[in-house]
Amino acid sequence: QGQSINVGSDSYDEFNLSGTTVLANQSVNGCDSIVNVSLELLLPLADISSPPICPEQQEGEIVINSVMDLSFPVQVILDGMDMGSFMSVPISLSASPGAHSITLSDMNGCSYDEFLSLDEISMLDLEINADLIGQNQFQLNYNSNFTVESNQWISSGFLSCMNCDSPTITIDEDTEVSMIAVSEEGCELIQTLILNYTAAADSVDYYIPNIISLSDISNNGFNIFSDGNVNIEEITIYDRWGHIMYNNTKFSNPDVLWDGRKNDRLVEQGVYVYKVDLVTDDSEEIQIIGSLTIIR
Repeated sequence: QGQSINVGSDSYDEFNLSGTTVLANQSVNGCDSIVNVSLELLLPLADISSPPICPEQQEGEIVINSVMDLSFPVQVILDGMDMGSFMSVPISLSASPGAHSITLSDMNGCSYDEFLSLDEISMLDLEINADLIGQNQFQLNYNSNFTVESNQWISSGFLSCMNCDSPTITIDEDTEVSMIAVSEEGCELIQTLILNYTAAADSVDYYIPNIISLSDISNNGFNIFSDGNVNIEEITIYDRWGHIMYNNTKFSNPDVLWDGRKNDRLVEQGVYVYKVDLVTDDSEEIQIIGSLTIIR
């Protein structure tokens, strides 16, 4: 494109790609030579993308992913402004929302032109909610006006899962929970709420240790200490993924409710969650949920 060759007195270019030229008296024996010309026009091409601009972003990005039939270095002109010469792709250019023109050219005079648009995504809305389903236990969910491509829940509380749509969470203090949502276009939003912890009734006097050491004979079992006004109905221990490590409703040894074993093997060191159901002498039902750290 933009180049030509001369054969005798004839000129061939992008507008005249083929023909026959007679060269008089040009052969070795003085005869005429006939030259048949057939040229192929190479049109430069480029793969250029312009991802939509996320809300609250001032600029977007134009990316030249690949070029064909252009020799490096390639000069880039964006909206009439020389952006420089580049020796390789991809080439990333910052640009404001709206219509743009881009020209790519090389030292051989070949060039490629394209008009494109950087579009802005309309406002994205994300709301997270928590429904109380038990003593200090909540069901999380969210509402959005866009398709959520991926999400992640973040909290210091005990989450049943981190990347699902509606996990449960158990807390033992006022706890912050956040959700990061990513749209189909790659826009990232985050919302946060505070879950309020509700303390157990003060009418019952009890104490639950939050750490045991399986190698310390004086503190190698999980137990509940009370003033005798409560009866333990059920106890369940969960690991951090929500798997049940221990469950019991019959307690043959009231001094040790759980010895840190599952299937007769000591569990791994880490943080676990307990759920204890108590009944007081006046038939008040109390459910206690908290965290338990196990040291080996």
